[in-house]
Amino acid sequence: METQVTELVREVLTLQWAMWAVPVSLLLSLFVRRILPVMLAAIVGVAIHIVGPVVLPAVLGGEPLPTVMAELSAMIPALNPAVLALDFVAYTFLIFVFSLTRRDMLREYVAD
Repeated sequence: METQVTELVREVLTLQWAMWAVPVSLLLSLFVRRILPVMLAAIVGVAIHIVGPVVLPAVLGGEPLPTVMAELSAMIPALNPAVLALDFVAYTFLIFVFSLTRRDMLREYVAD
């Protein structure tokens, strides 16, 4: 069981994942303060992370909308629920940490 989890983490959390996750998490962290909105933002982040790499090159390449929708429809059944859960946990962590960091950096400290 432990090797399966390790293999899953090694498969999902890659440099390509981080290139999408860090900017998306930073952007989403600007709008949240509490844990429930962080979880909702993480769901949005996972959706952006899954749809973005498929839609962005297609739209920038000038493909028609039905072709892009067909690619998305073909991709959805191939999604692994374990990968989605790991993405959700990782996005929740990143958004929450970035939100806490932002709030701490902007805190007004009382001068003694």
